[in-house]
Amino acid sequence: MSDIIDEFHDGLDKGFKSFVFMGDCTGGYGFDIGETLGSLLNHVMGVGGNFTLMLTDITPSRYLHSCDEIMALCCSGRMPSLYIATQSANDRILGLMRRPCDMDRVKKHLQELAAVDPLLILRTSIIAGFPSEKLEELDETIDFCREVGFKKIYWHGYSNRPGVESSQLPGQLSLEEIEYRCEYVHSCLGDRVTISTIPGRGARFYVDPKHAR
Repeated sequence: MSDIIDEFHDGLDKGFKSFVFMGDCTGGYGFDIGETLGSLLNHVMGVGGNFTLMLTDITPSRYLHSCDEIMALCCSGRMPSLYIATQSANDRILGLMRRPCDMDRVKKHLQELAAVDPLLILRTSIIAGFPSEKLEELDETIDFCREVGFKKIYWHGYSNRPGVESSQLPGQLSLEEIEYRCEYVHSCLGDRVTISTIPGRGARFYVDPKHAR
């Protein structure tokens, strides 16, 4: 942690005003050393100076471990953007992904953040077409995105990769079905979907100037 704080101070000394905390799983920071992302944020909040701090790549379950400290950062007016990697809001699909989480609690906290700072850019990423996913389960995820009020959504079609556990699950969906679901998501959420990635078909961008900040 001292290395991070030193680098943060060095950036402030050089006149930097905008910082980003990011990693493969930023929300899991510190679990191997008896700390949390929240304790790191407490140290940063104790630093004087004019700066903003964006947080990215936080899984919902890890977010819940540090939601109070993230709220404090939001209340300070120093957090312009927060990226939560939702992937799905359906309990069954999350179980298959090995990402179980109390999504109702996550939704409540994110709605509180948005109420504190209406200018906060809440971002998320979603996987459409995970093996055996039902359309009503996809709708549950779409409703979650609406109710939270995400301003930017990165929607990716499920990609079957050889050797990974999900490639052995029953109910694998066809590429055509996955493509249909990505288009369906865009039709439901409109300009909040900034990019849709479909396996074998590349990326399709849906960017509205209102949300291109």
